[in-house]
Amino acid sequence: MDGATAVRRKVKVVADPGLPADIATDLAERLPARLSRDVDPSRDWEVEIVTERIPADEQGMIRLPDLAPARMGHPDELVVYLTDQPRRAGVVPVVADALPAHHVALASLPALGAARLRSRADDAIVRLIAELVDEGRRDGTGTWALRRFERVDPDARDAPVRYMARGRLGRLLLLVGMVRANRPWRLVPSLSGAFAAALGTGGIVLINETMWRLALHLSTWRLAGAALLAICAMVAWLIVDHHMWESVTGDDRHLVQLYNAATIITLALGVVVLYAALFVLGLLVQWLLLESRVFHQMAGEPSNWVRRVKLTWLAASIATVGGALGTGFETDEAVRVAAYGYRQRERRRAQDALTTDAEGPPVLPGSAS
Repeated sequence: MDGATAVRRKVKVVADPGLPADIATDLAERLPARLSRDVDPSRDWEVEIVTERIPADEQGMIRLPDLAPARMGHPDELVVYLTDQPRRAGVVPVVADALPAHHVALASLPALGAARLRSRADDAIVRLIAELVDEGRRDGTGTWALRRFERVDPDARDAPVRYMARGRLGRLLLLVGMVRANRPWRLVPSLSGAFAAALGTGGIVLINETMWRLALHLSTWRLAGAALLAICAMVAWLIVDHHMWESVTGDDRHLVQLYNAATIITLALGVVVLYAALFVLGLLVQWLLLESRVFHQMAGEPSNWVRRVKLTWLAASIATVGGALGTGFETDEAVRVAAYGYRQRERRRAQDALTTDAEGPPVLPGSAS
């Protein structure tokens, strides 16, 4: 249909800061064309991307029915909220909610997993808009990210249409999605003190003759064990020194266990990135500065690539331990900014505030209603 005569329909995507905002901004240009192709070609689609904190209740939980009244003055506007907060009904991950009568929907990125997240989020938003336009009458044909999840019709008039990820696969997707929302690869550049300490420690190892001889006489298994021990030690140090472990309570121990697992995996991936960076830098320094003659003189053995790798391997392990000590110069907030997504940082700040309140035990946000 000619765009001059097409009915205009506005879509607003409201995204939490961080990963949701990045994804929403990325899809802004292609979303109108997808809506014309997959939802309703008779309309002229206008898309607006807004980055702001999605309102939550006093427990920190995002509830779609609470967001609906704010849209009452905009009857022709469809709104999709995008968050990195993990949402659950009991122990079952909630992927998305839609309230067609109020023209609002909410998608939770962690429940979509980690692989092809931008594409899945794109498809999920298009599916939710179709749900709002057709008020639940769409038959679900087409290629939609939400078709793999169970669609649950509302049991009350004001209850939302809900998409849920049942089974172990759904819970696994939620966990890896939480890790993806934390963006663990940002840990190394964000913790400058730890990286500087690691580089300094590695440099000392590379000029220490005793370390050279030790590295060349260690077996591959011992070097691998030293690397694993160094990575585990740094992860444990980060968790303990910066109070990143949550106590398991009877109120929602499954959710707390989920957050703790995401914290461990996020930090482990971040430390592995640090270790790999130290290893590559060590090899580069050797290649640039260490001649074969000098290596033979220092190590007492001829230079070859196996011996150089073994030396760098041990240096990276010791440097990682030094980096763990360097994180002591970082504040708790700095480490959490580096290791957590927006909603998990908000959750921890709320917990810290509540634990200092003598009126009652902390309430752990993050479940859906």
